[in-house]
Amino acid sequence: VKDENGNWVEHVGQKDLANPLAMIEETQGTNEVNRLKTYGNVIFRPVEDLSLKLRGSLNNYNRTEGTYQTQNHLLAKRGVHEGRASRYTNHSKDQLLEFITTYDKDFADHSITGVGGYSWEQHTWENYWMQNSNFPSDLYQWNNIGVGTQLEEGKAGMTSYKAQTRLVGFFFRVNYDYKKKYF
Repeated sequence: VKDENGNWVEHVGQKDLANPLAMIEETQGTNEVNRLKTYGNVIFRPVEDLSLKLRGSLNNYNRTEGTYQTQNHLLAKRGVHEGRASRYTNHSKDQLLEFITTYDKDFADHSITGVGGYSWEQHTWENYWMQNSNFPSDLYQWNNIGVGTQLEEGKAGMTSYKAQTRLVGFFFRVNYDYKKKYF
């Protein structure tokens, strides 16, 4: 809702009352997500009863956000900031590699199945977030976050994080079956 001069009608002194259309129009943002998922396996049978399998996968996820509250935003009118920008990025990567050997042999009333292998998994997460306020112009938005004055005043916010886990395993199993009844 705007007044006759084209300015947002705001109730600056009332904390719980805001013009919802002004909040939407005076906040800009972008959110970009890229995801790549790949999976593949190769099976090799050097002899009739033996199977060798190599399996791998990769899941790569990237997300980048930018948000800006203009100098006409309600928080600017309340004196909280003169334009506020934030930037967030998240990256995660999941990797899997497995090698599996299977031996399956039937002779007369007997069956033997053996499975063995190696499994390797790695998960990596990484992100950062930064925020700054009091920009000389709304033109910068989130694209030159260092121009805001709260960085110099020690009031700008920022965090970063990275973690990685890895799981490595070996496995083996043998099954014996007699007349397809007892195992």
